[in-house]
Amino acid sequence: VADAVPSFEKADSDVADRAPPADETAPAVAAPAIAAMARVLRQAREGLGLSQRELGRRAGVPQSHVSKIEGGQVDLRLSSLVALARVLDLEVRLVAARPAVE
Repeated sequence: VADAVPSFEKADSDVADRAPPADETAPAVAAPAIAAMARVLRQAREGLGLSQRELGRRAGVPQSHVSKIEGGQVDLRLSSLVALARVLDLEVRLVAARPAVE
């Protein structure tokens, strides 16, 4: 199984998969992926001209939580990520970080 990193793309559908809670033993390499997600979310929000407060209102997430997510200061729940991505017209995907070895 190849390592996977999250990726955002313009949404093609409203399908959202749910995953189990994050494992607390996840490798530290997740930090760059979290920072990248935070950056993409912030850029998409700013690109749509939305404030953190308005994004939070539309996604059902408190503005303070949006701020922490964008600052990489919180362990992001999948449900929050999906809600934010929908408002921002993004799609949440897992993409292989490197090709699988056969």
